[in-house]
Amino acid sequence: MVITNLKFTRNGVRVNVYLDSVFAFSVSQKLISEYRLYQGKKLSKEKVKEIKGEDEFVRYYERVVGLLGRRPRSVGEVGEYLKRTFHKKEKEYGENLTERILSELEKKNLLNDENFTRWWVEGRIQFKPRGRLLLRQELRQKKVSENLIQKVFAEFSLTEETEYKQALVLARKRKEILNLTEKKDRDKLVSYLLRKGFSYEIIKKVLFKLINTAREFKY
Repeated sequence: MVITNLKFTRNGVRVNVYLDSVFAFSVSQKLISEYRLYQGKKLSKEKVKEIKGEDEFVRYYERVVGLLGRRPRSVGEVGEYLKRTFHKKEKEYGENLTERILSELEKKNLLNDENFTRWWVEGRIQFKPRGRLLLRQELRQKKVSENLIQKVFAEFSLTEETEYKQALVLARKRKEILNLTEKKDRDKLVSYLLRKGFSYEIIKKVLFKLINTAREFKY
């Protein structure tokens, strides 16, 4: 096959490649230069497949870099996104584009689960306090390992005592609209703190503190 024409796309970002006078594929200008594509150059089917696969790598690598520019993400989170994206394309191009992109991002420290976990935990502590149960669940959903979760929790001194203090802060804000001498209002506060990921034991301690009594509540 012979390249018979090279035309910029309408937005001028990419280049359409024509083989034997028929449109074959489009690639970035970067790959036009790297593969030295020019009118009259011969390309084998294997080389076309290689170029198209490389173009997919470049396009989605740059897309993920853009996503990471908005906020940090875990390796697992990006991996799931790429697997959905390349589910069919990896069969077509015959290489593991997902692993290749993840490897490149980790090599450049654009993906780092330890840094991501610290960022996530610090943000939750400062802006959206919650119990360790919910925080751990969120991180697991991001495919962060249990060992790493425990390590970062220890770094931030996330213990039962600090969890109690966070729950107490949240409860005091809710107390302004609740009458804790009424069971239905206590139930509302319990439900609210449970949704925030605090344990029953922590919640009981908070209730005792707020109503200033030693009477036990059974939940």
